[in-house]
Amino acid sequence: MGSERSDAWAIERSITDPASFEIVFDRHYDRVYSFVTRSVGADAGPDLTQEVFLVAFERRRTFRLDAPSARPWLFGIASNLVRRWFRRERRRRTMLRRWGQAPSEPVGFADEAIDRTAAYALRRRMRDALRSIPDQEREVLLLYALGDLTYEEIAEALPAPIGTVKSRLHRARVRLRRLLSPEASVAVGLPEPGGSDE
Repeated sequence: MGSERSDAWAIERSITDPASFEIVFDRHYDRVYSFVTRSVGADAGPDLTQEVFLVAFERRRTFRLDAPSARPWLFGIASNLVRRWFRRERRRRTMLRRWGQAPSEPVGFADEAIDRTAAYALRRRMRDALRSIPDQEREVLLLYALGDLTYEEIAEALPAPIGTVKSRLHRARVRLRRLLSPEASVAVGLPEPGGSDE
């Protein structure tokens, strides 16, 4: 639509007219919510999504006005918050184990695999596998698989060179293939060994 205002226009205008930021919120909320909720689960997802937009609003002066879309910028913020969530969750689980309690299992990305396979064992293996890979690799994998971002958008979101993004995504897939059975790898959409990650 030719008359549609750009994200850059809305963000620049929001500096003097904060209500203009609603355009960005309305345009990108559903995709950010889907990414965050599928990453951390239905319990934490809504609050974390709200935090993404709160942080974006507070940092709106840092947005590059020459960017065609706020999507990579928002997903970069979301990815940082998801990474922090995983770290907090890891610390929480460690403390609960020290106290002799069994930590509750958040519902998240692993449940996408569950929907396809209806296997509890796969759910646990996928959850454990995601927790065990390095933060930077998991971050790229989640942006690619759940955020549906292109390599270029991920590079802008992080920020990182495209070659680094591809390398991290490849390493994440390789690690997950090693940690999961061949059936589980297929269920979560990992390419066959030797297949292209491009």
